Amino acid sequence: MENGTALGAEAIQKLSFEEAYERLNETAARLERGNLSLELSLALYEEGVLLSQHCENLLDKAELRVSQVAPLSAGFGKSVEASDDEDDEDDFTGDDDDDTGSDDDDDEDEDPLARLF
Repeated sequence: MENGTALGAEAIQKLSFEEAYERLNETAARLERGNLSLELSLALYEEGVLLSQHCENLLDKAELRVSQVAPLSAGFGKSVEASDDEDDEDDFTGDDDDDTGSDDDDDEDEDPLARLF
């Protein structure tokens, strides 16, 4: 906390997600400890609300970016892998049904970015 006071809206907008999230946790902890004047408590509460909204906004933007990239990466390399998988499957099992295989093989074909979310 800067000199025991709350940050303003303009200062909050300049914070990265990590900075805002850390500040939000500090603000919440300070409010929970108590022993603050009513005026400072209200200022810190307002700061907490602004920090929470800022973090949510940054997360929404990040989610939008991921959703825009995901369709592009979903088809990356699929055509080559699909034709290779069909040939390998026929050679290995002799048929198209693979009821004995595990789901671990499916994870290798999955987009690595999709596993993050």
